[in-house]
Amino acid sequence: MEALSQAAADADAAERPNIVHITSIAEDTLSVVVGANSLSNLAFQYAHGDPPYYSSRGISHADKPFLVAYSLAKHHTEIPQRYVIPVSDALKAVRQFLETNKLPTCVQWSEV
Repeated sequence: MEALSQAAADADAAERPNIVHITSIAEDTLSVVVGANSLSNLAFQYAHGDPPYYSSRGISHADKPFLVAYSLAKHHTEIPQRYVIPVSDALKAVRQFLETNKLPTCVQWSEV
């Protein structure tokens, strides 16, 4: 979690939200947006790389305004509002993922 906190601080300082990819021992990946003030997004992909793919589900049903974040600090990504969640919920999910190495159950997911 220290590395994630540092990534969030770096993204805040650069005023450029970033997507951090966390890989479990099973090689599943949880991606989390950091540095977007109180907002975040999660994406989950199984190690096999085949569907289903998941994105966190927010309370909005709207697409716009998009949450803009950068993967590897370069690739521009626009995330519809319906997938945006509070950063506090995202951090709970990251902790759960690190503890269980499975798709977190503490947030709601949409299959994408």
